[in-house]
Amino acid sequence: MNSFSSHPTATVQGHVGKLSRIQAFSVIASGAEVGEQVQIGSYCLLEGGARVGSLARIGDRVTLPQGTVIGQRAVLEAGVAFSDRRPRPNAAPPPTRIGDDARIGANATIRCGVSIGRGAEVEPGAVVDADVPDYALISAALGMPTGWRCTCGQALDLPLTGDGHAACSCGRTYLLEGGRVTGYSAGGGR
Repeated sequence: MNSFSSHPTATVQGHVGKLSRIQAFSVIASGAEVGEQVQIGSYCLLEGGARVGSLARIGDRVTLPQGTVIGQRAVLEAGVAFSDRRPRPNAAPPPTRIGDDARIGANATIRCGVSIGRGAEVEPGAVVDADVPDYALISAALGMPTGWRCTCGQALDLPLTGDGHAACSCGRTYLLEGGRVTGYSAGGGR
């Protein structure tokens, strides 16, 4: 008996962790790895070498190219696309990393090879073609950081650049040093 569930129309050749769910017409290719308690929507494709961390959610119609790494508790909503600018059609795409607790809105486009930091949020429809720092909020209209957010999703009262300190109502505190959020503490530790 499988320790995960998959729709009868799904094809699972890679490794899928306990309590994960794979929906209709999705394909987990050989060499792909899915962590525990992951939800994969319908019509998804995880190419060989793609990795999805535990507790992540992948919406409908998402293809994860070879070498893509999705962090724990990350959310990719329906229709997220990875733009592949390979110099040759048979070349492997550059690896793309989505950090833990990151959230990518529906129909956003991510260029292969970029890294999206821990806790970052990309608004629906945004186009991301450069690395995104931890906890940054990327605007769909501008395609660039417009603020910072807590892991819980609330906006942080921090300037875009420079230094600062912010406390979220959930209890986490954040430090902005040199224009980057360098960490947070919950109950005093970093």
